[in-house]
Amino acid sequence: MLARLIFVTAIAGIPLAFGWWEVRTCRALWRRGTTEWGRLVYDLGVRCFGVRTAIVRVGLGGYCGAEGLADSSGDAARCAIAGALLGAAFGTPIALGMGYCWGAQRAWMYRLEPAADRPSAQHRQQPRPIR
Repeated sequence: MLARLIFVTAIAGIPLAFGWWEVRTCRALWRRGTTEWGRLVYDLGVRCFGVRTAIVRVGLGGYCGAEGLADSSGDAARCAIAGALLGAAFGTPIALGMGYCWGAQRAWMYRLEPAADRPSAQHRQQPRPIR
């Protein structure tokens, strides 16, 4: 009985973990750029490149589900929906992160100064001045 409970909890925890990851990624990356660096990274990178990549991943997930997994035409719709949902769950956070990386790399190429409110700078401590 305990083993079944642990198994069901673990299986139910997987979608919850991916949902938490998706919400956390969207909150960290879905913002408006206030500086030139931020506009390039967040507006062009995340909102344009990242969202388009996420849409492609959802579409490819649905297509692969319908074409690769389905045995019959009635089964194709269910497999396409499942593939699209898995593409959305896995692909959206990855695509938004790819958009952030694309925009940050492009900003680096243009030699723009990174914004202080970016997610990677929030966890760093400011160096203490030497006295």
